[in-house]
This record gives sequence, C-alpha cells and structure tokens, in this order.
Amino acid sequence: MEKDKLEKGYEKVKEAVSKTVQKTKDTLSHLTEKEVDKLFRENYEELQDTLKLTWPRLTQEDLKSIEMKRDKLIILLAEKYGENKEAVSQKLNNLLEDLKD
Repeated sequence: MEKDKLEKGYEKVKEAVSKTVQKTKDTLSHLTEKEVDKLFRENYEELQDTLKLTWPRLTQEDLKSIEMKRDKLIILLAEKYGENKEAVSQKLNNLLEDLKD
C-alpha cells in the first residue's frame, strides 16, 4: 500500500516535471549563464525541496557535494537519471523561473 502511494506521488511529480519542460516560457533565456548561476545560488536554500521532489533520487549528500554550483548539479542529475545535460539544464531553468514567479 505504501509502495502504491509512493508510485502515485512519483507519477504526479513526473507529470508536473513533464509539463514544466513543455512550457514555452523561457524568460531566463535573456540571462547569461553567470546570471543564471547567481540566481541558482541566491535561491538555493528555497530550491532544495523542489529539487528533491523533482528528482527523488537526489540525496542530501548529493546537494552538499555540488557546493551550490548549478553546473555540478546538472552533471550529477544527468548521470543519475541518464538524461542529457541540456534537458536537465532546461528543467532546472524552468524550476528557477517558477521560483521567480
């Protein structure tokens, strides 16, 4: 029963991430990589729970190991989930954009 709840929760998160990726808004595109990295660092504390919900295999140790660096997180997530870095980066940018709203 607990497994069913977890699977349903995972499916909801997966669906939400999918919708986020499909969003056409891309207002972070006018920012440089350096500015996006700064935005990531400035919102890191608030972003951690969202990151763990979006990527459930992400551990607290993983979050410590990336040293608040967006590029390290992208590489880590790409490796853990077998996705390309561009897709992970876009998902992360969408999360940052949602955080700004």
